[in-house]
Amino acid sequence: MNLAFKPIVDYTESGEISTAFMIESIYITDDVKITGWKAGEIKISLTKTNAQPRVSTHLRPDVSESLKLTSKLEVFGFEISYPVSQSIESVLIFEAGAPSRMRRHELKIPHRKTTNTPQGNLVLPEIETLRNIVSKKKELLIVGSAPTLTHHMELIKKFDGDIWALNDAWMHVEQHGIRIDAAVVTDSRFLKKRRSEINSSPCCDLITIDTVNLDPIREKKINAYVLKSLGRDGFSRELGEVYHGCSVFFTALQTACSYTLNYENIKSCGVLLSPPKSYARIDGSNHMPEYVHATQLKNARRAMEEIRKFRINFEALDAESNLNYL
Repeated sequence: MNLAFKPIVDYTESGEISTAFMIESIYITDDVKITGWKAGEIKISLTKTNAQPRVSTHLRPDVSESLKLTSKLEVFGFEISYPVSQSIESVLIFEAGAPSRMRRHELKIPHRKTTNTPQGNLVLPEIETLRNIVSKKKELLIVGSAPTLTHHMELIKKFDGDIWALNDAWMHVEQHGIRIDAAVVTDSRFLKKRRSEINSSPCCDLITIDTVNLDPIREKKINAYVLKSLGRDGFSRELGEVYHGCSVFFTALQTACSYTLNYENIKSCGVLLSPPKSYARIDGSNHMPEYVHATQLKNARRAMEEIRKFRINFEALDAESNLNYL
């Protein structure tokens, strides 16, 4: 199974800043697809064409509840799509309202189709070959980037099994002389920000999803296993298919629990799933949208139920991790 390679594309946005509007993803296959959410209605137009984009909407109560909006506007998730062949220069999104108060967002998107042909030294292997990185011990430690990671460095060094590092944790553990078996990344910004460090990393295997832009590391000699993102909420044990759950941890956990890899014992450290007010990363950053936390907990609860059902041993080594209370 060689999945389509569909990264989020870099784009520029101009317009007024709004606390009730967010672009969540943009990626290109045969169509350009833009997803996001908005409190209230929106109007869409494409520049230099009479063509009308396809627009679908659905309610997003998770965002509405977390934002605690004082207005009576409902929050809608939206998907905007149009054929990449139309070579649209930009997409205009208007937040509906009185003309004098209507906010305008212009997205300039490169109209190029991305294929699954690797560029540079990047290799995109068949997903089934992921089984080759699993050791005979069938034990896995998933290392996250919460500040508590610093408490576990000696344990990680002595761990006698496979080690997967999530996003920023990849660089942090390598700085302590720890060799990881795979990096799991679902954030395009991380690859762009840490490009030079990634290019010099000894790690040979990267697990990611099909909405991540791998262009920044195309010169890195690494096996990039691109999984298909099925959406936000759920749990899959089919190798190569995951629900993102608004946390890279869920991509790692579902892959490890897949029928093909089937790890028997899984531990985590540096994975807290903290609420926004106390959220922090090992690099000191602490920004996270309010609505994400409820989604993370819902998917964590589902994941723990699935793990118990299939009798997979799981232990969160951080006493304060929300994974211990679900």
